[in-house]
Amino acid sequence: MHFNLYNLKVSFILQFHFIKKNVRMKIYINYNKIVTFCIAIYFITSQLIQAQTVRSDTRGKQFYIAFMENLGSNTNGSKLRLYASCDKLTKLKIILNNNFSAPINYDIQQVNTPLEIKIPFNLELDNSNTGVSNKSVIVEADDEITIYGVSIRDKSADAFVAIPEKVLTPRYIVLSYSNGYLIQGNNGTFDTPSEFAVVATADNTVLRITSSPLAKINGNQKGATFNVNLNKGQVFFGQAEINKDAQDVSGTEILGNKPVAVFAGVKRASIPVLDGRSRDHLCEQIPPLETWGKNYIVTPHFVITPSSPFKPIFRILSAFDNTNWKLNGVVQTPLQKGIPVEKEYTASSFISSDLPVLIAQYEHSAESNKNPFSGGTALGDPFMMIIQPIEQWDSINVFQSIIDPEFRRHFFNITIHKDGLKNLTLDGQKLNANQFKPVSTTNYLYAQIEVQQGSHIINCDSSFGIGIYGFGAANSYGYSGSMVFGKLVGDIYPPIIEDSLRCSDLDGIAFDSKITDTGIDSIIVLTQENTKVTIPAFSKGIDTVYFKATLVDKYNDGKIGIKAIDSGGREISFFKTIPGFTLRTIGMNGNTPIVLDSLIIINSANDTCRDFEIENYGNFPQTITEVLISDTLKNALLQNNIKIKGILPITLKPGEKVKYSICISGWLGMAEINTEIRIKNLCNERVIANIPLQSLVDTLPPKIETLIPPCPSNLTYQVSESRKIGTGVNSVNFSLLKNCEVVVLPNSSDFPTDEIKVDIRLKDKYHDGYVTIITTDKIGNTSTKTDTLSGFTLATLDTKSRDSVGLRFGKGVELDTLNSLTWRCSDSIEIVNYGSKSKIISSLKFNNNIVYSLPPSIIPITISPHSFVRIPICIQGSTLNQQTDTLIVGDACGNEDVIPFNINMLLSLQAGSDWCNNKLSFGVKASANFITSSFPNPVTSGIAKVYIGLVNDENINVSLYDLTGNEVKVLVNSIIFKKGINTFIFDLSDLPSGSYTIMMVSNNNKYLSKLLITK
Repeated sequence: MHFNLYNLKVSFILQFHFIKKNVRMKIYINYNKIVTFCIAIYFITSQLIQAQTVRSDTRGKQFYIAFMENLGSNTNGSKLRLYASCDKLTKLKIILNNNFSAPINYDIQQVNTPLEIKIPFNLELDNSNTGVSNKSVIVEADDEITIYGVSIRDKSADAFVAIPEKVLTPRYIVLSYSNGYLIQGNNGTFDTPSEFAVVATADNTVLRITSSPLAKINGNQKGATFNVNLNKGQVFFGQAEINKDAQDVSGTEILGNKPVAVFAGVKRASIPVLDGRSRDHLCEQIPPLETWGKNYIVTPHFVITPSSPFKPIFRILSAFDNTNWKLNGVVQTPLQKGIPVEKEYTASSFISSDLPVLIAQYEHSAESNKNPFSGGTALGDPFMMIIQPIEQWDSINVFQSIIDPEFRRHFFNITIHKDGLKNLTLDGQKLNANQFKPVSTTNYLYAQIEVQQGSHIINCDSSFGIGIYGFGAANSYGYSGSMVFGKLVGDIYPPIIEDSLRCSDLDGIAFDSKITDTGIDSIIVLTQENTKVTIPAFSKGIDTVYFKATLVDKYNDGKIGIKAIDSGGREISFFKTIPGFTLRTIGMNGNTPIVLDSLIIINSANDTCRDFEIENYGNFPQTITEVLISDTLKNALLQNNIKIKGILPITLKPGEKVKYSICISGWLGMAEINTEIRIKNLCNERVIANIPLQSLVDTLPPKIETLIPPCPSNLTYQVSESRKIGTGVNSVNFSLLKNCEVVVLPNSSDFPTDEIKVDIRLKDKYHDGYVTIITTDKIGNTSTKTDTLSGFTLATLDTKSRDSVGLRFGKGVELDTLNSLTWRCSDSIEIVNYGSKSKIISSLKFNNNIVYSLPPSIIPITISPHSFVRIPICIQGSTLNQQTDTLIVGDACGNEDVIPFNINMLLSLQAGSDWCNNKLSFGVKASANFITSSFPNPVTSGIAKVYIGLVNDENINVSLYDLTGNEVKVLVNSIIFKKGINTFIFDLSDLPSGSYTIMMVSNNNKYLSKLLITK
């Protein structure tokens, strides 16, 4: 079938309310096509039918009920009543769960008219039933019904609306009132307890009850948590401790593994608490935590005793810390979990919060001067009434104004949005709008309406809030009307992970056990470093999961990461570093103890010690409580010959170190003792070192060996004494150091030691040095040794003047004049050894070895201390004016002495004689230009001269160059020199010491000569 909706104009108004499966609708339609109306009805009806399948309200098929202890003005038992109402005729069964009564069956024969059901008075809980009992009532119906309950005694009563089993959950927080106070003469006592009851709906129900911080419950301390096991129909009855203070079970948390029903109130109470004369029973069934709301309207009850000095109150309770709330738009002090806040009120009030809360309002005590105990007949007294949150209002209510001689006047308060007032009916009649007053700061209205005793029904197309109450002589009742139980509170908190460290183990617990939590779904290991994590198998939804982490290597820190996820998907990650026992001796390789050098006691000395150092290499402070020692033979320990010195106990920060000493004294015997050193804290013990111990007799001093090199201008002393047979080298000193210096001298911290080396060298290499070394071992034995360090103690003497010559003396050798072109071998030099040891000349040569020469066969030459040798020299007269050269005297160690030689030359053609006096003859012929070496050479005074020989007159340039080839000075700049021999004198005082080259340029030819400057 196809419907054309083009240009369709349809307007309609629907008024509906569900009672079971019936749908009531009022429809006003303007239409063009009836088909379109049918389609609209189809869609609306189908959606309403779907909506009713998920609806939860005060109507149900099964109820679990408990009547708490009441106290009236006489000793008669309580009149316990249930009122069952339905919108469809049905049958119901009453199960009196007292182990001896058979179920009672009823037929409800009139809709919307409550059926009164009498319950035996012995089903009332009393103080003999605290704990677990079977005193409950179970109501089962074929179709949905509404149940109200009431407990009536002489001048003490209250009522409640029962919550069906389909709405019940495992989560509750109790809202009640303080213990009842009784005035006795000028004194008073808290004699009637604040109380609550929990009824199980299934076998194997486990309750975790956390006592209110305001009350001791059945002997449990305030705030204590305890478990209770119940089967179906069993009741846990809890009462606050009496006689001491105004204790209050409000704030008690009840968390079960299965749904339960919870009732709360006071056996008999006055409001305010300390009025203590006009008292009444308080009772209500507590809504599940999931159904609490955020928006409430509290309206004042009908003022039945205008002359009373007291005011009604409301109490507000939160399940969460720091719940923000407002009263008529005014910000109030935040609420804390489980702590009720009480306010007086006389006008309507709008209450809003950012987290769900529970609110109950309470009527005050009757006028005191007409108290029934003094024969008065004042109407009214306290009752307790749960207020429905605006979010949970219903749109129909069938209620019972209780028929009983105790009650004379009956009322209900109704609150509704101003737009819904026009369709509000009571027992089929519209209510007069003039009865309604505005609710402060809102668009809502409220009214106090008096009714006759008996059943009543209120209908509206809008939802509304309602509370039913009545008054008698010093008596009253009150209860909340019908409400919807939508789930408004969910699991808003992630799980919590807590841990405790026990030595190298971590015990952890992940719990999701707040009253709104849904339980643990899974535990995931994120990381484990040097740890083994164990998580026992668990069922999803459990509120607590334990886990354990153990260090694999207890001598190192470990890390774990754990993630806990609850059944609602909220998660928490937990990371922890577990401290290991991170103390060891410096030098340990991994977990292997270090082996310390043997500790030897010499000659039975006292307190011979060996130091060792302990470090904390971990990330946490570590405490050393004991340092223990043990020996294989146990003799030393028995004789108390082994001790540990150091501070105990001590705590080391990460990276911190501490030094200890193991000391021995006395005679340990001949055998070597192997000793363990162990450290302990409160949890762990660890071997950190092994040390051999031994007793010896030491009478020998340390050994001194001189390590003399081939060229003994320095030497090394090796001082040793093995502590296996002695006490070790303890000091090194010098009693004589002449022309010597110590290159390496050990610090005192290096002692005692088995072996140490000391380097000595000469300060002046041209003289001998003298040293005396003294070394002592720890026991006091001493060794002494004296040595001579041989310097380069050779000097060359001028045979005429007997002066020392050479560069280091600033003087050369001046020989007799020699005619040019002749030989002479009659000259000589003397080399003297002025030292204390023989010296060997292994090298003796002239630098140029052209005009001066030595007999090569005389090398090597050994010169005894304080003696000399004469060495012949041959000279060839090959130049004019002056000849120069340099004699180098050296030993095998690379030491050298440099001696300049000079001789004046005469122009002569006569013959000369050789070393053997053979006559020689020669001639002179100048065939080329030349330049001689400078005189003196080396130049020491700054003034030098050279001879320039020319074949012809020529233009001459002469310059001085350093070893790198750079020109450093111009000596002659383009000057005409005459042919023949020319003498040229120049000043070199502005130049530094060093080797230079003289270059003469003539006719584009270059002539070179060497020059040495010494300052």
